[in-house]
Amino acid sequence: MLATSDRFPDKDVVIGVRVGEKRLAIHKDLVRTAGTVRAEIAGTQLEARWDDKLDTARVLQRVGGVDRWEPADFLDSMWFAWYAFYPNTQVRQ
Repeated sequence: MLATSDRFPDKDVVIGVRVGEKRLAIHKDLVRTAGTVRAEIAGTQLEARWDDKLDTARVLQRVGGVDRWEPADFLDSMWFAWYAFYPNTQVRQ
């Protein structure tokens, strides 16, 4: 049986981020509204930034001790699907 969660409606879109063995879900509408959402997972600083031109979000991770950012491992997913695969995910609301 697949894991389920009522933290978000099942078909809401989240941005799922993978850093090492850790997982984070950020509600896509939060990024759309805020423009930039910051989070930290597995000791890595992340920024989800809204791109008006593409009408989507991009997630970057801070690399090293300098102010250098690189694309993170992320994807859009419906909440129920992300949670089914990653029930131990952290959530940024």
